[in-house]
Amino acid sequence: MFLTKVPDATKLLQSLLFESIQSKKSRPRKCKRFQLFKNSE
Repeated sequence: MFLTKVPDATKLLQSLLFESIQSKKSRPRKCKRFQLFKNSE
């Protein structure tokens, strides 16, 4: 919701997605948090 106010919303989402994928093996907990964040939109 608040991302619509951010100019770099797409870039931010891509960064979060990329980071969650990169740290999926080492930090599955963070990936879960990202999923919750994504579902809460």
